[in-house]
Amino acid sequence: MNIGQNQTIITISKIMQKGRKHYIAPRPSTMVELLAKFHKHTVSLQTYWRYLKDLEDEDYINRQSRWNTTDRNNPRRRPSMITLTKKGAKYLMQNGVAWAGQILGAILKWSQRRDKRFPHPPIPKIQPPDDYERELKEILRRATKLGYV
Repeated sequence: MNIGQNQTIITISKIMQKGRKHYIAPRPSTMVELLAKFHKHTVSLQTYWRYLKDLEDEDYINRQSRWNTTDRNNPRRRPSMITLTKKGAKYLMQNGVAWAGQILGAILKWSQRRDKRFPHPPIPKIQPPDDYERELKEILRRATKLGYV
């Protein structure tokens, strides 16, 4: 990880700490301004996008694209939602970022479904083995009766 990627991931985590969430959705121009202001590292938007792509490829962050679809004929792209992965939070903890543990805790809390702010897909119910075997036998009986087996 180069210095620009390091400064980008630290800026992302600092925004997460300030907002007390495990995700952010900043505008790219805002992120470039923050890098210049707090890290004295001026970059172009193209370089910032490259930093994000490299961080995502190395599995330090995840990005989810978002669209504003209020006008069906003209959907507009919104800033991507950026989250740290477990690997990214561990990287920050190893580099002495004290509040990275809180971010890791928020990630784990969300992944264990104790954080109810976000919708989760329903967990499919697993049939007991007795019902499953009974259904298979019934299907086999019907197929034999119809002459498929």
